[in-house]
Amino acid sequence: MYEMKIRIFIFIICLTCARAKNCCQSCMLDLTFGVDLQTRDKLLKLARLDDTSTTTTSNINNECDIVTNAKNITSRLYNSRQLNNKFQNEEIKHLVDNGKLKEDLQSNLEKIINVDDEKKKILTLLKGLPLNGNLKYTPSDKSIKTLFIFGIPKSLSVPEIKDYFSKFGDVIIHSRNSFAFVEFTSRANAEKAATSVYKQHLNVNNKNSYNSPCLLIINRNPIRVAWSTSYPPRNYLETELIQIGKIINKQMIKLSKMDKRNGSITKSKIAKK
Repeated sequence: MYEMKIRIFIFIICLTCARAKNCCQSCMLDLTFGVDLQTRDKLLKLARLDDTSTTTTSNINNECDIVTNAKNITSRLYNSRQLNNKFQNEEIKHLVDNGKLKEDLQSNLEKIINVDDEKKKILTLLKGLPLNGNLKYTPSDKSIKTLFIFGIPKSLSVPEIKDYFSKFGDVIIHSRNSFAFVEFTSRANAEKAATSVYKQHLNVNNKNSYNSPCLLIINRNPIRVAWSTSYPPRNYLETELIQIGKIINKQMIKLSKMDKRNGSITKSKIAKK
């Protein structure tokens, strides 16, 4: 990407002194003649000499030196300004004609907008899916009688899930590929199931409490269980289910690493389930 170059000026004298001397604060050159102050003062002094005065040989030599020096300085200033104008014109031409720079800026802006839109879509998809829920706290709303399970592998069928939870009471399984809602016919049965899974998780992990979705092993298939605040009555598109599945996989890995850090489940205990 094109980078603008910044020119830094160092001020040698203050603005008040510069105005008094009629010179630049940085280069100390006269603003009118474009020469250094010493040369300017000598030229002005020579200009004020009486025409009838006698000029010595040394004065003539000094005058020649001053004029030559003034010409050299003026020439350098002129060339410097010409070169500076050339660089400025090239920079302006580059900014105007460089279509790639404009395309890059537009592309970066579109990427930022697309990322924001993607985040909003993901938040909308995950609404009502308590991936960070738990079984420790029972919902105060007595009408809630549904558990949320996720991380369901393809090797675990819906009948197997229903068979496990049916021992706590009649259930309806609302399956959505990698996640499902286990709806009980009564709140008491839902609490029994939640308590059973929660205690089982605590026993396996040797913990007194657990504030994340609990691990449940059904026929050697690990899933996570949490209370569901509500069952979203909506159908997902296939592409949406795939996207949610990827997020659930990341969450399963995250929870597994967290359990390992906290000294959780051993392979031997899982194998016994």
